[in-house]
Amino acid sequence: MNGICKISYEKNEEGKTEEKPIVLAQRPVYITSKFKNFDKNVTLKEKEFLGIEIHSKNGKIEELVVTPEDIFTKGKKGLGGLYNKKLLHFEDKEKDLAKFFVSFYDLNEDILKESVFADKNGWNADFTQFVFGNRVYFEGGFKDIHIPEKFKNDVTKGISSKGDIKEFERLTQKLFNTKAYRHLSYIAILSLVLRIIGAESILINIYSQTTVGKTLICRLVMSQYGFAPEKGNNGLVHAAAGSKSGFESLLYGYNDRPVYFDESKSEDKEEKNSAGLSIYDIVNGLSRILSNQDNTVKNSRDHTNCVFMTSEFPIINTTDQQGKQVRTRFIEAETYIPDMGIEDIKLLEDAMVDHYGLFSETIMEIIFKYKDELRDLYKKYQTELSKKGLTKIESRISKFYASIMLGGFLFEKTLERLNEKYGTTFEIQGFEETEKHFFEEELNERPVETLDITTLKTILNLVNSEYEKYFANVIPPSQPRIGWLETNSKTNRYELVILKDKLMNEVLKDRKESFNQMCKAWNKLEVINPYSRGDRGNKYTRPKIYSTSDGKSLSGDVVVFYVDRLLVILGLTPKDVLKNLGTDGEYERDNKHGAEDKTAVVLPDFSTDIEKPSTPERHKEMSDEMVAKMRSESEALSN
Repeated sequence: MNGICKISYEKNEEGKTEEKPIVLAQRPVYITSKFKNFDKNVTLKEKEFLGIEIHSKNGKIEELVVTPEDIFTKGKKGLGGLYNKKLLHFEDKEKDLAKFFVSFYDLNEDILKESVFADKNGWNADFTQFVFGNRVYFEGGFKDIHIPEKFKNDVTKGISSKGDIKEFERLTQKLFNTKAYRHLSYIAILSLVLRIIGAESILINIYSQTTVGKTLICRLVMSQYGFAPEKGNNGLVHAAAGSKSGFESLLYGYNDRPVYFDESKSEDKEEKNSAGLSIYDIVNGLSRILSNQDNTVKNSRDHTNCVFMTSEFPIINTTDQQGKQVRTRFIEAETYIPDMGIEDIKLLEDAMVDHYGLFSETIMEIIFKYKDELRDLYKKYQTELSKKGLTKIESRISKFYASIMLGGFLFEKTLERLNEKYGTTFEIQGFEETEKHFFEEELNERPVETLDITTLKTILNLVNSEYEKYFANVIPPSQPRIGWLETNSKTNRYELVILKDKLMNEVLKDRKESFNQMCKAWNKLEVINPYSRGDRGNKYTRPKIYSTSDGKSLSGDVVVFYVDRLLVILGLTPKDVLKNLGTDGEYERDNKHGAEDKTAVVLPDFSTDIEKPSTPERHKEMSDEMVAKMRSESEALSN
C-alpha cells in the first residue's frame, strides 16, 4: 500500500490477532537531508531545517524544506500547514503522523545528507562568509547556498544579473560620474561592510519635486546589484507602504545590503512615515521584542542596512527632531541631478532593463581583498574629518561621513578592478573630496540644533510674528498675555519675560517634559536669569506680579531671558528679531505692564561681526569680552 500507514493489531471473530493498516498519509514521505543555518547567531528555531521528499502516484517527487516543527507537531503551525504543499493526510491522524516523523528522524539522523541554508543576506559570525542572494561568497570565490522557500522573497528577490558591463557603462554616462551618483554608490557598497567596522546604519533621503530624476538615480544605483524595475514586485525597488512587521522582515532579509523605498512620506503626526517604520527602527537595526507562547522573550532579529528613501519633501520637516536629523543624510535632487532629456532617460532605462547585477561579484572580490584593513581605514577617515571646533553632534555626523568615505574607497577600487577585468573605462574619482564636500554642506546648510536652541528660535519667532497678539501693550481682554519686554531696573539689561504656564502650553506644547532640561541648558548659556525670588518658584523661574491687558493684577511664575545674550547665541541683531516692536532700532515698552506711562528703550546695535553659531558648544566659545562689550553698550544707551 502506498502512503504512510500505522499497523494496528486487532483480534478477529475467531480470536486470532490480525494486522490492520491505518492510513496516516496518502503518499510516501521521506526525510532525506538536514540543513544547518550558516549563521550561528540566529534563534534555535531557525538554526535547522529538514529536506523531505513527497512521492506522488505518477512517479513525480516533490522536494520541500521544512522546519522540525512543521513535521514533528500537529495543528496549523505543524503538519496542518503542509496540507496545501501536497502532504496529503488525515487531520485526526496528525498526532500519529508526527510520531512517525520523529521516529524516522531518530533512526536515520546519522545518515541524512547535510547541507547549509541561509534565511537572510549578510555576514556569518566570524566574517568569513557573506550570503548574497542564493550565493555565499568567501575569500577566493563563491558557491550556491540553499534558501528555504519561506525566505526566498526577502533574500533573493531581484538578485540576478544580465547583459554586458561595457554597455552598462556606455548607457549610464549621463549620471554615472555625477557627485550624487558616486555618493549614493558609496553608501550602497558601505552597507555590505557596516557590520565589520561597527558603524551605524545610514538612512539617505533623496528629495525633490517630481520628474527631477530622484527615482531614476536610485534605481540606477540598485542596478549594480540586481534588477531594479520602476514597477513590479520582482525587483529591488520597494513601495514605501506596508506593515511594520512586514518591513522588519524585509530589512532582516536584506541584512548587510542596500534597500530602496520609493516615494516616502514625511514623518509627522498627520501622516505615518514611510515604510511604516521610524528612523530609529531603521538605524538601530533591531526588530521589536516579542514573546513566545510560554512568555519567554524571543531573540530580536538584528540587521544593518543602508536605506534609500525618495520623497517630494524631506522626510523630517520639523526642527524638534534632532535625534532623527542626526541619523539621516539628505540630498536635494535638483541641486545634483543634471537636466535630462527624453533620449537621456531612455538610455538609462535601457541600461536598467538589459544590463544589471554586473557589479556584485567584483564588489565582493574587493571587499574580501581589503576586509582586514577596513577598520583601520575607517579610523583614518574619522581622523581626517574630525577637526577642532566640531560640536558633539557634528562629531557624530562626521562618523557617518567617515564610513561613507570607506564606501567610496571600496567603490572606486571596484571600478579599477572592473576596468582591469573587462576593459571598461570607468572614471576613477576622488572619493575623499566628494564626501568632504557633502559633509561641509550638511554642517552649513542643515545644521542639527539642540532642542534648547530651536525652542529659543520658536520663542523669538513668536515675538516677531505674533507681537500684537501676545506681547503688545494693548491686547484685547479676551486674549491672555504670554509675555512682555522690559528693562531690568537693577541691571539695565533688556529682558524678555514669559509666563511659565504660557511657555509650557503655548510654545513647548508636546515638549513640556523637556522644560527643566532646556532651562539647565539655557542657564549654561547664560541666556536666562536662573535665580529665584522669595519662597516660590524653582531655580529657573520666579514669581512675578503683573497686570493683564484689562488692568487686573495677577501673579505667576515667569522665565526671564536676557535679550542681549539671546541675540548673541542666535547670531542675530535686534532688528532681525524685534522688527515689529518699533522703527529704526527704537523699541517702546511699558515697564509697568498696563500703566499709562511708557519708557522708550533703545537697544544697542549688535550687528558687529558675529559668527552665526548652531549648537551650545559653539555658543559657549563666544568670547567673554564680546559679551561684556555689548552689555556695556546696552547700559550706556539705556542710561
